[in-house]
Amino acid sequence: MELVGAMQDPNAGLPRQNTTVEGKEAKNCFKGDDVTEWLMSWSFVANKEDAIRLAASLLQDGYIQSVTSDKDGETGFGNSDQKIYRFSKLKLDTVGKSPFDSSSDESDGDLSSGNGKVLDALAKESKANVLKHGFLIKRGHVRHNWKTRMFVLKKDPPHMLYYKGSKQDEKPLGVISLERSRVELVVSGKEDSEVKNKSRTNLFKIITYKGDNYILQANSGEELDEWVRAIQSPQTYFAK
Repeated sequence: MELVGAMQDPNAGLPRQNTTVEGKEAKNCFKGDDVTEWLMSWSFVANKEDAIRLAASLLQDGYIQSVTSDKDGETGFGNSDQKIYRFSKLKLDTVGKSPFDSSSDESDGDLSSGNGKVLDALAKESKANVLKHGFLIKRGHVRHNWKTRMFVLKKDPPHMLYYKGSKQDEKPLGVISLERSRVELVVSGKEDSEVKNKSRTNLFKIITYKGDNYILQANSGEELDEWVRAIQSPQTYFAK
């Protein structure tokens, strides 16, 4: 399941920590509020109510299990959920083998994703060539829908691969050439803005030398600055 794979990503996924519940140590746990806040921060949902419904469905379907005993019989998420949860081990095993739907041949509506053999070759390059990786929300080229993707920035030559899932050994959906490209910040909500929805923040745009535009959204202002700095100067970029 794509969403659960994103939630487990070690860099941009749901923060987890070990805690003590009823005198016993529980590893890799999180609070209910952490789930709903994460879903909203990555724009998987539009509001808190939708986040609660989605989190409750993950609980019902067995992807998430409660660590705290529910003395009152409550099994869903509430507006302020401080109960402790973790990912189900059985579901984790399944997701670990195939965290994203590999049967999909979706291309994000990207007309310049590149030749399949080129993508495979780029994806197999040494991991030493990786400068930065993490989740960004990408606007589709055709339908202008927004989807969370894993991006991997590489140098020599500078380019970005993006994946449907968090595993870099799967086939990328596309590649963005960064040679002779430029990066611009995007302010949403203005009359002349390319993004009318003013709730979309931390936006930037990559314009390739061929004139292709890629509009991306970072999770925070700090992440936005990191990505822009890395893309603009891939040969001299050093991650913090």
